[in-house]
Amino acid sequence: MGQWTTLFGRTGAVLTISLGMAGLAMAEPQGKQVGDNVVQTSANGNAMVAARKAALQSLDTFLFAARKKSDNWQSATLQVALQREGAVERIWVSGFRRVALARFQGRLANEPHALPGLKHGDEVLFDRSQIEDWAFIEAGRGYGFFGVRALLPIMNDDQAEGMRAFLAPNPLPEGW
Repeated sequence: MGQWTTLFGRTGAVLTISLGMAGLAMAEPQGKQVGDNVVQTSANGNAMVAARKAALQSLDTFLFAARKKSDNWQSATLQVALQREGAVERIWVSGFRRVALARFQGRLANEPHALPGLKHGDEVLFDRSQIEDWAFIEAGRGYGFFGVRALLPIMNDDQAEGMRAFLAPNPLPEGW
């Protein structure tokens, strides 16, 4: 069973999405609270598939903007599907850079749950095809975070309220 892990901006919440329910089509995300900051849900439900599609539609624009290293951004990350020992985990990668046409390198931005031998801060290589989401923080507001936005309905009230306060109203900044 794979994992989708999302570190939620300022709140420090972690979201874990189980891949064990592959093939289930869901109009709304469904899941359960399994810890203070952990929610489990299907990564293949309609809400998550739509979130990945929206993120990938704007990925080239994000990568171009990230290359410019905007002085206004506090951070920029990519969410990448990494596989190790049969487990897949979607995890945020920071400090990323292109090392070949469709190949990137970066550091794990949070502690992995299903990637044995890897820890927060480790360097990883990944292909563009493994990128599933992107995010950056500017003036304390989160842009991108498409998967997080899709899961707001199943977060506990405090988590959702904190995320709504953190996320920019539109995932894309003005002018994109």
